[in-house]
Amino acid sequence: TIGSTLEVLADRTLRLSGAFADPVVVAGTLEASAGASLTLENGLTLQSGGSVSLGSAGAVRYAAGTYAITGGSLTTRDLQIATSGTTNFTHSNGTAQATNLSIGTGADSVATYDHTGGSLQVQSFRVGSPSGPGAASNVTGTYTLGGTGSLTASGVANIGLNGSSGSFVMTGGSASLFEVYIRSGGSLDISGGTFSTTTRSLNVDGTGSVSLSGGTLNTSSSATASIAGSFTQTGGTHNSAPINVSGSYDLSSGSLDVVGTAGLALSGTFTLEGSAGLSTTKLTQTAGLFDHVASTHETGILAVNGGTYRMAAGSLSIASSWTLGSGGTFDFADGSGTVNVAASAAVNLSQGTILNAGSATVNVLGSETFVVFPTGFDPQAVFGTFSNEGTTYTVGTTLVVQNGRTIDLAG
Repeated sequence: TIGSTLEVLADRTLRLSGAFADPVVVAGTLEASAGASLTLENGLTLQSGGSVSLGSAGAVRYAAGTYAITGGSLTTRDLQIATSGTTNFTHSNGTAQATNLSIGTGADSVATYDHTGGSLQVQSFRVGSPSGPGAASNVTGTYTLGGTGSLTASGVANIGLNGSSGSFVMTGGSASLFEVYIRSGGSLDISGGTFSTTTRSLNVDGTGSVSLSGGTLNTSSSATASIAGSFTQTGGTHNSAPINVSGSYDLSSGSLDVVGTAGLALSGTFTLEGSAGLSTTKLTQTAGLFDHVASTHETGILAVNGGTYRMAAGSLSIASSWTLGSGGTFDFADGSGTVNVAASAAVNLSQGTILNAGSATVNVLGSETFVVFPTGFDPQAVFGTFSNEGTTYTVGTTLVVQNGRTIDLAG
């Protein structure tokens, strides 16, 4: 009856085309007519055993109300949650496949997609996706993933697009996405489960934010992650591709492991504190502040070419190279921090500035390690404790290579 809910029962098959204006509940089979497509304008509730296939140009649009996928399978081009009003959508079982998913589209709309089971497979994934001019500031979209839910996005994921408010909240399950942008109106909050980018990486715009308190975040090693907004890690594991931090990253618990030749590039603010563990193949700092308040930082290469690396406490282990550029400052902040340099590493601190090192400890291992300090610098007087098993050289003095020591120079 026109104006009422269409119910397709478990043992029934229905084929339609064009646009259907009333709500639909499917436990049987609903298909687009041969060679045609079907648009459901007022939402779909899909039950266990149900099957819905809407054709190559098909769509499901959800206006204000409460809807669910509790089983079965859905195949469509467009899946739009909250074209108007407040829409609550739950997905607890079954499979939904769509080319384009938008959560929060219409002006003044509020959309929630609560995904606790079953699989969601899409190409384009948008949370907060305004559909028209002037809609952005009044669009709110939230996607929550937990339980045994599984999300796969083979295209770009945008959270908080065009000034809308978009949130991705993950408490469990698994998410595998090609590339992720946390836009200026977006946030990503991970407290459980596994979140991965597969081919490209994670990008956080200026006022976008990421919070990691549990679970695992993996970003692809084939692209560089970009943090221009804020990233707060209070737990969990972050396995990262090379990462560029021009905004802020606060690591107080859990672990961050940065791989790739480029390692961690810093021009903003990075804070290492609490019980966190940080491992980088390389840290290159050109500006800003690396604030080593506590805990352990292990790196292959440390190059402070600009800005300040401030180390009040904790330990820094350097495997192959430590350099201080003319615009860089290493400030030990009158703290008890310890720097350990591995055997055969290259240490060139002849430029830049070393401050407040009277209580700091620097240990350099290996008979082949070569350490260079600037003119007039006396490491025994500047550092609380300084030891070097290799050769120490101060610019402007005679280079003495003692018996049993080896250095390798060029140029």
